[in-house]
Amino acid sequence: MSSVAQILETMEYGPAPESDAAAQAWLDGHGRSFELFIGGNWVPGHGTRFDSVNPATGKHLASLAEATVADVDAAVKAARAAQP
Repeated sequence: MSSVAQILETMEYGPAPESDAAAQAWLDGHGRSFELFIGGNWVPGHGTRFDSVNPATGKHLASLAEATVADVDAAVKAARAAQP
């Protein structure tokens, strides 16, 4: 019997009838580069940047900021402050 991991590795993506044009345009409009959204603002992450790829095509989607422990702490603090 195959494991879930093995099945996911061998799955093929079927054709999608939707167009990704709107999503691609949004990514292009943001320079395909994203920081962290903390406390209602985009702030630089302090971890190593990494790339996100389209799993269906393997093509680059965007460069993303990785959060450090301090970044996560700041995000949790901002979320708690935003609660009523």
